[in-house]
Amino acid sequence: MNRISLPVDLGKKEWLLSLMVGISLIAIALLIGLASGEWTAAGSITFGAGVFWLTLLTLFVFRRLQSEIRAEANHIEATIAVTSILKPRRPLPPFGGAALEADTVRELVALLFQTRPGLIVECGSGLSTLITAYVLEQLGQGHIVSLEQGEGWHHVTKGYLDQHGLASYADVVYAPLKRLDGPVLGQFQWYDPTCLAQYHDIDLLIVDGPTAWADPEARYPAVPFLWEKLSNHAVIFVDDTKRQGESRIVERWLAQYPGQLRVETRETSKGLALLRVSK
Repeated sequence: MNRISLPVDLGKKEWLLSLMVGISLIAIALLIGLASGEWTAAGSITFGAGVFWLTLLTLFVFRRLQSEIRAEANHIEATIAVTSILKPRRPLPPFGGAALEADTVRELVALLFQTRPGLIVECGSGLSTLITAYVLEQLGQGHIVSLEQGEGWHHVTKGYLDQHGLASYADVVYAPLKRLDGPVLGQFQWYDPTCLAQYHDIDLLIVDGPTAWADPEARYPAVPFLWEKLSNHAVIFVDDTKRQGESRIVERWLAQYPGQLRVETRETSKGLALLRVSK
């Protein structure tokens, strides 16, 4: 049996309007009955419509609460799983918001243990930098280079690493955005290319920056710019693929490198894609 799909993304104003519509229909039905002195067919239909509308609204609310409870339970479960594996020496920064969600962090940790990368390049620093450094410490190998466009956040991430005693596993590079060269890449502002000149054979590329507020496809240059620096069997970790911009970026990469990229999706709160390179 197919389940009825109900919208659960109404805003506060839409919920209030829907509630007012249902109550208004019932009120109109009662007024019709009072005015006519009897319960007419019009009153019955209006009353029934009001009750149906309020019942449907109640079902919408139930579905939304059910979805939010499941999401919160998943967040708690993922947070417990990550912290039990990493055993951090100090409290971790908050999950979610601008940082990776807990379920995405869980996928990242699993991938790191599975692939045991040597060199990791990360676009956008923060919680993920710290998490990766903890895993590298447990593996006893590997290094992460994290590019950060914001000078303030660059210092914050370095502070995380220092506080947790993990500075030797990561380099946080302040890389202001600059206009790239070329007919295609020249449309984009991306991290200062000179910051990556010395790095080669990247085993894992984490794409979670730069910020995409002004340009939904601001993260597109990551793969074409770094393609020659990726190892033959590198993995590209792309967060936020439930957003239209990131989804289009992945499609562009797949079209640009046919037969050399294989995509795997993971069901997370913000969407996650793993692209496996085969050169």
